[in-house]
Amino acid sequence: MNFVRLLAMAASLAAGSVWAADLTVANNLDIHVVNGQKYNAPVSLFAGKNVIDLGAGDQQLVLRVSDSFGTRNSQELYKSEYYVLTFKTKGDEKLNISVPAMHNINQARQFDETSPFMLKTDDGSAVHFEKAVLKKDGMQLSRNLVNELKEFNATGNPAAIESRAPFAALMMNSADAGKLPTQVGTQERMGEVLMSEQMLHYWFKQADPQTRQRFLDWAARSVQKTAQK
Repeated sequence: MNFVRLLAMAASLAAGSVWAADLTVANNLDIHVVNGQKYNAPVSLFAGKNVIDLGAGDQQLVLRVSDSFGTRNSQELYKSEYYVLTFKTKGDEKLNISVPAMHNINQARQFDETSPFMLKTDDGSAVHFEKAVLKKDGMQLSRNLVNELKEFNATGNPAAIESRAPFAALMMNSADAGKLPTQVGTQERMGEVLMSEQMLHYWFKQADPQTRQRFLDWAARSVQKTAQK
């Protein structure tokens, strides 16, 4: 694994608790997973906006559009596909995620053709993100979106985060290798990425607070020196 990336990740551990980003979610968006954890919207959501606190760094959401539209005889419910959105936050910023206005059920049904999510800062500047449909074959009466996202992160999709994939998914046997990217060496590289990060996490947790702080100070200095080269 790239050593500079390891150092940057370690340094971010120290800064993550200081910097935070607020993500305001439109009322017709249902957030189901935030950074690998099941998300439960506040019970009092109907009384105000849904705002999610995010740290600095890589962010990954699983969400879908959910809305209802009046017809002549009843209300018709629309739910989109589940989507993975991945983006980065700098911390200490306010973001908004939404979709274009949908005035009727026909407009809603067209959403999955283009899935035009909009992620912006408070001043209206667009924030870059990667997007993918979280697909599942067969019946979909119930889905474990947390586990599905872990498996998705082993696919090499631009919206995937390799370090959040389960080790078993990265080290699939040859019978399942078709589910992973076909480029030469990809599977070995992804397994190496996860193993390196697992080792870093393990030894960091084993250290006492003083040793952790010395390591973080050293990592921050090393990243700064590398950036200056």
